[in-house]
Amino acid sequence: MSAILLKKSLTDSLNELEVPTFTESGTRRSQDVSVTNTPSVTVSGTATVSVSNTPSVTVSGTADVRLKDPIGFAGTNTQFGEVKVAKIVRQVGAQFSGSTIDPSFWVATVANSATVVQQNNDVDVSSGTNTAGSARFHSARRARYISGVSNGYRAVVHLSDTGVTGNTRKWGIGFGASMPTITDGAYFKLSGTTFSVCTLKGGVETAVDSGSFNGTSTTYTPVNTAITCEIFYAQSSVVFVINNVRIHTVTAASSVWTNVIDLHVYTDSINSGSTTNCAVTLRAAAIRRFGEETSHPTFRNITTATTTILKYSSGTLQTILIGNPTNNAITIYDNTAASGTIITIINPGAIATPLCFNLNVPFQNGLTVVTAGTPNLTLIYE
Repeated sequence: MSAILLKKSLTDSLNELEVPTFTESGTRRSQDVSVTNTPSVTVSGTATVSVSNTPSVTVSGTADVRLKDPIGFAGTNTQFGEVKVAKIVRQVGAQFSGSTIDPSFWVATVANSATVVQQNNDVDVSSGTNTAGSARFHSARRARYISGVSNGYRAVVHLSDTGVTGNTRKWGIGFGASMPTITDGAYFKLSGTTFSVCTLKGGVETAVDSGSFNGTSTTYTPVNTAITCEIFYAQSSVVFVINNVRIHTVTAASSVWTNVIDLHVYTDSINSGSTTNCAVTLRAAAIRRFGEETSHPTFRNITTATTTILKYSSGTLQTILIGNPTNNAITIYDNTAASGTIITIINPGAIATPLCFNLNVPFQNGLTVVTAGTPNLTLIYE
């Protein structure tokens, strides 16, 4: 059963009511669903009822009534009848303000006269006219995935054309050990004039072309006007949506669809013979989590000079407590080894008073701490 995504208040989001009903023996029977106020609709039997404004719904007998959003995601309740709601947290992505690409949030990589240009509140990822021109653009950080909730990529995309032979464009989510080359992820793709939705696992792409989609329609025709593209993903499935219409759903029934699920926002335009400048323009691009940003934390106490690997995946370093700080230096890495990106170095010197640092900083690759002396160090993280 899908978790609810409440995009509107309940007073104006009664878009569809599904009313499957059964007798005590399990056979389907007719039910009356009466909707009063404006408009007034009565439907007998099993049906989908669309309503607007602020209606009230009266169900006679026993029925299963569910709210559904425009994409088709159904709402659910707790066992106490409370509607389940999800807090939306933007994880990666920043506004394209001014004419300078902010290196704290975005990374652009170009070759053979291709360009990535930020201007007029958007970013143009353009292949240029060289037959081997390539432009790649991705978020500097990855969006962390937490088990039990879903993530969602959302971008407003404008293509310069509806497809050119010898050019491939992708926009969606991806990861690679040597970015900007990606080996895992999910994305929309326009290769020549063929439009596809794709998943990528360990460098192996699985593409579903227009004409074979399993969503609202089996086809989608690219346009060169702005569209809103979304990819909702969890461990078990990937849902591709354009302009609030479900295009295709990938179900990972027998194996995972990606080897890495902490992913970047990713876009590219690559020529492989074309001499046409083909662009993907992003007006906005982000990955959001539909759920709380952090899970319940754990802790580790360290009292010796040693190297300690606290976590082998992404998370949040919340608090550092140092009970014996005098001359006991501490180095903390965003890695699964004592190398790579340093989160912080703490060198208390002659300070004898216990110290407390509330950080709440995310880490991407893992969490490793190197201690000197006997610091009586406690780290709280998740």
